[in-house]
Amino acid sequence: MKFGYQIVTHEVTKEKVTGLRGEYEDLFALLKDTGFTGVEFMVRDPFMIDFNLLRKLTASYGLDVPIFCTGEVYGQDGVCFASPEEEIRAEAKRRTIRLLQEAQTFGANVNVGRLRGAYVPSVAPEDTLKWAREGLLETSQACPGAKLLIEPIHRKWTNLILTTQDGLRFVKELNTPNVGLMLDIDHMTLEGENIPASIREAQGYFHHMHICDTLHQCLGKGSNNFAEFLGALKAVDYDG
Repeated sequence: MKFGYQIVTHEVTKEKVTGLRGEYEDLFALLKDTGFTGVEFMVRDPFMIDFNLLRKLTASYGLDVPIFCTGEVYGQDGVCFASPEEEIRAEAKRRTIRLLQEAQTFGANVNVGRLRGAYVPSVAPEDTLKWAREGLLETSQACPGAKLLIEPIHRKWTNLILTTQDGLRFVKELNTPNVGLMLDIDHMTLEGENIPASIREAQGYFHHMHICDTLHQCLGKGSNNFAEFLGALKAVDYDG
């Protein structure tokens, strides 16, 4: 098992975002000095990111890049696969394909959290699901060299794919080699999941984990059960 930390890329301008902010060189040095072996990035628009600089810094500091997170594609810009507006769905695909193309040069995956979209009262649920599936299928097939990892998210933030079991059903229905799952201890806990059971059930389908304390606080500030969580990962020989 390896541990990384998240850096927020510079085109993300929303004030409240999960991750470290600042000059890239300073943040890479901090992670290296602190003992992390990986860095993940919270992004908004891959067409505005200097990926050559990020490649240079990851090589210079010897850090792996396991994943690019897309929370602010939706969080700041409201862009998602299941939007009722066709132009927004097209923009979600455009950004995701570009991000997948860059991710594969890092040996990284791409997270799909709120990027998938959500049910809205004005749209039939079957249309929302159709658009979400189309977005995932079109983008994953356009760039098979990197995985799209769907993150189940607590109902406070979305209403589509809340639990590990929801995510498993969705991924199995898609049946696409480079679409899998990532899991987050806080979302799992808030949804009342039996964490060891969920991890056993998802074995072979999840490829990245987020570890944080209650309500996404720093470790030690809440009540999430890390011994149980890490023990469950060890029991399935998770090595990501």
